[in-house]
Amino acid sequence: MWVKKNFVGVLSTSGTVINMEVRVKKGTVGILENNEGQSSYILDSTRIAKIQNENDTNFYVTFPGAFGVYIEKEDVEFIGQ
Repeated sequence: MWVKKNFVGVLSTSGTVINMEVRVKKGTVGILENNEGQSSYILDSTRIAKIQNENDTNFYVTFPGAFGVYIEKEDVEFIGQ
């Protein structure tokens, strides 16, 4: 059976999922971090993002051609699930 490579993720050695695409729904509150510190960011539309990193409660996700935010794990939906 063939699987499109866009639907395949990479497991790190610690067992965390990186490079997986997730859907983040409109209205989700994330934490935007930059040189000036942290601030809340509310998504104005549903977007597809990639997981770049994770900690106990959050995924750090990036949006194509844009920026990255920390999103609570319960607020992301894995594509295909």
